[in-house]
Amino acid sequence: MALIKGTDAPGLNVKPILPDKHYLEARISSGDRIVFRQERCAIFFIDVISHDDIGRYGRQPRQARRQPSRSQR
Repeated sequence: MALIKGTDAPGLNVKPILPDKHYLEARISSGDRIVFRQERCAIFFIDVISHDDIGRYGRQPRQARRQPSRSQR
């Protein structure tokens, strides 16, 4: 709840996941992390994983290739 409310709580440790810093992680227990994104005033929860698996979220996902609009063809 502290993460959603934007308040400090004992043990809440929020930091970016390196190297791309696209996702953030928050410690929820000694071995578990919650992975999320913050955009404007919204928090998007992505996954709950073990600390050992945090590397899966180190890179920004590939963007889908945009198709040219009909006016650009």
